[in-house]
Amino acid sequence: MAVDGDGPIQARSPAPDSDRPTKAREAAGLKASGDSASGHSADALTMASVVWQMEGPGAREAGVRLNDLAEEEPLPELKMGAEKYEVIGELGEGGMGKVYLAYDHDLKRRVALKVVKKTGGEFARRFLEEAQVMAQLQHPNIVPVHEVGLTANGRPYYTMDVVRGQSLSDVLKELVEAERHMRPLGWPLARRMQVFVQMGQAVAYAHAKGVVHRDLKPLNVMLGGHGEVQVMDWGLSKVFRKGEVETELEKSLTKPGYLVGTPSYMAPEQARGKEVDQRADIYALGVMLYELLTLRRPFEGEPMEVVAAHIKEEPTPPRQRVPERQVPLELEAACLKALRKRPEDRQQGAEALVAEVQTWLEAEADRERRRELANAKAEEGRAQLEEGRRLRPRRGSRAGSRLRRKGSSSRPRTEPEKRRASWSEARAAWSRRWRRRLVSMTRTQVPESFSRTTTTTGSRRPSREATPWE
Repeated sequence: MAVDGDGPIQARSPAPDSDRPTKAREAAGLKASGDSASGHSADALTMASVVWQMEGPGAREAGVRLNDLAEEEPLPELKMGAEKYEVIGELGEGGMGKVYLAYDHDLKRRVALKVVKKTGGEFARRFLEEAQVMAQLQHPNIVPVHEVGLTANGRPYYTMDVVRGQSLSDVLKELVEAERHMRPLGWPLARRMQVFVQMGQAVAYAHAKGVVHRDLKPLNVMLGGHGEVQVMDWGLSKVFRKGEVETELEKSLTKPGYLVGTPSYMAPEQARGKEVDQRADIYALGVMLYELLTLRRPFEGEPMEVVAAHIKEEPTPPRQRVPERQVPLELEAACLKALRKRPEDRQQGAEALVAEVQTWLEAEADRERRRELANAKAEEGRAQLEEGRRLRPRRGSRAGSRLRRKGSSSRPRTEPEKRRASWSEARAAWSRRWRRRLVSMTRTQVPESFSRTTTTTGSRRPSREATPWE
């Protein structure tokens, strides 16, 4: 098969080796001596030639479609379009569409199938733009899109991976509930910051592609059971810089002065209905960082009151809001900078905010390793001290007396030391015997000068002889 200009793809016999493009030969892994020497079939060479021509200059102008590549009818066991999906249940509902759990009969796997709520008009166009943006943002923390199409009743749909887990909003609610009942928090600060870093990396990647999310919030961040972090719901996203991401829409569907987004996470310029760029997402990331640090939003109340507070009021610093949590100074500074009212005063890129949080994480990991090493050394010292106490003789024993006189050294004594120790023990024994004899003599022999006399009161007092000066 080969591509002939702008016309359809036609099947023809393979051309001689000299007529094939060099890049196609390299893609097929063939040598210059021909097909027989390389061991590859002519079909592989022909397919490589088609791939090279499709990816080469003018491929988009050629208008190559998947249907043009089909030489035969589809296989009977494969279904086309929405017929191959079997809906199992409903997963959730967003502003523009519903998400269902479906089974793909062709690929034998489960997928998430999102269907637009309303057909035609702005909803369908924005829905198509969301699918196109997500399909072109290929990042580990952004859900990939598999297919887009129409249902039997003409409603647009697209399929994507199923993210099993819970949203960041559910995690924050669990943490608030645990704090209310004085239970230990299952998500320590370092773990929450790791989630924030992954989320920020996805947003930074989208900004590099010229896309702003405009609706970042914990409800749109899914946490998988194996550490996955996925930024969801790009329905309000906007291509603010033409370049790598292309959509069918020539201009934005958001009219000037209209508010889009969630009031609690709106940047001041977004709340005023102005044009926004990537710095509006940085403000939303700052709000989420504030909530991860304090388990509270910067401003709370009715929606319009919250919008007005984002425009006019300054947030309370996290360390003052929750002094018992001991929020790190580095994270507080990064958070407050992202929450500044003027876009030019914030971090100018999401990667800068992520770098500040990542720096704290690395420093915290180093401090944690030092603490673990210090605790290990302390435990080792306590074990050695306990072993020394166990080996030390009991107080009052003969071995203990010898060790106290000679020191606590455990090395074997020499012969001179043994003789000196025996002499010392002999002298000590002789002294003890004479002390006992003297004590017994003083108790049995009373001096004549101490005679017993009876006083008038009946008490016995010793009499004494008169001294010369008396």
